[in-house]
Amino acid sequence: MFVKYCFKPCLFRSFSFLYTKESGRQPYKPLINFQKILNNVNAYEESIKARNMPGVSFQKMRDLYSMYTELDEKETNLLIKRLKSSSEQEKSAIFLELKDLKPKISSLEKELYERFISLPNTISKYTPTGKDFSVIDDVKTSGKDLKTPQHHSEIGKQLNIIRSDNLKHVSFSRTFYLTGAGALLSRALIRFTEDRLSKFNFVPFNVPNLLTPKAIEGCGLDPSGERNQVFKLDLNNLYMGDPICLAGTSEHALVSYFMGARIPIQSLPLKLTSTSTCYRAEISQGQSSKGIYRVKQFDKVEMVGLASSFSESEKLFNEFIDFQREFVCDLQLPYRMIEIPAYDLGNSAHRKIDFEVWMPGRNEFGEISSCSNCTDYQSSRLHIRDSNKNTLFTVNGTACAVPRIIISILENYQTADGCVGVPEVLQPYMNGVQVLTPDLFPQLNHITFSKLIFKKNNAYLYNRINNS
Repeated sequence: MFVKYCFKPCLFRSFSFLYTKESGRQPYKPLINFQKILNNVNAYEESIKARNMPGVSFQKMRDLYSMYTELDEKETNLLIKRLKSSSEQEKSAIFLELKDLKPKISSLEKELYERFISLPNTISKYTPTGKDFSVIDDVKTSGKDLKTPQHHSEIGKQLNIIRSDNLKHVSFSRTFYLTGAGALLSRALIRFTEDRLSKFNFVPFNVPNLLTPKAIEGCGLDPSGERNQVFKLDLNNLYMGDPICLAGTSEHALVSYFMGARIPIQSLPLKLTSTSTCYRAEISQGQSSKGIYRVKQFDKVEMVGLASSFSESEKLFNEFIDFQREFVCDLQLPYRMIEIPAYDLGNSAHRKIDFEVWMPGRNEFGEISSCSNCTDYQSSRLHIRDSNKNTLFTVNGTACAVPRIIISILENYQTADGCVGVPEVLQPYMNGVQVLTPDLFPQLNHITFSKLIFKKNNAYLYNRINNS
């Protein structure tokens, strides 16, 4: 596979950086097909309404585009005239006219792009337009039928494999340790998933966890604002004027790897995978956040696909769905597939399907993976094209979100005597261990922690904060 990176200089206006709300530098102009959008206003209006977003004035956008093209054409004609002129006086006059025209074009262009960038993707004909999802497949087989199933946090304590309490002296809230057999199970899930992905011809990647806002916003997630899931490093840690963000998923790094690239058509479709640690500033509260269901740091195996056409992206989307279905069936977990409504799609997704597993300890279904077809939304913002300069189509999906799968196994494979069975497909990756018991790593048993120290440390920090 040969990838060519194309950053071509342009007269007066650069097309080499991304339009990012948190950047004070010259923005990077996405490959937005304005005319295509304005010719499909009905589809975008339907998407905006279904997502319950504020209304958009397409007439205003049409007027802006008309003014922009008019000034752009005027600038081009002046440049050509200046090149052809033999009179130094005339060249100087044209130069002054261009100098006066440039800020008008820049201001108009910025408003134009910001309006078009804020538009969401269109929605699929399969996407529910209300706030409720639709169930595609519901498989409730397998799983233990216990009268009083335990919550995974209780099972984890009994087996001494999960610690998520009293960690504020070490880390933040909603962080956790996986110890002994818990760590073995985590690594077994990753290795099992990676082995299966290699059979599907996925190309493995190791990706950076420190990303610019451009990479994140280019994939459709706004890193600004007070209520979002993006961790940003201290303002003293800036890269070329931009904040540094912790990656919430390796999807952003995988897609952004091809920013500004041209990929040979014969290399498509491309299927990529990466195992990485993900960081999310979870802000939700309540019973659903108990244990390790919603955490700020976790390991995840991700899938990303690049396709040359919409029809090819649909094939990739279905292939990712098949992988996720086989994965959960191999683990023999009771699951259901749901079609996500437009209200919960996010700006980048055209269509999204989630897999949820029944978690008896939580007494509800819990999401373990999702798959999205983002069509050309991400690639148009990040300049990802084929060798014929056509914008590509992207698909992404979760192969294995480790904490959610561990929850699913603990709560569905728990036994009446407090132990947990290991799914058969994972046993070769667990050194043949068939049952999780407290005695697998006895050296960790009987360790006690003083709650008084935690209380004193918390009180000390509280006083320091309030007195500073």
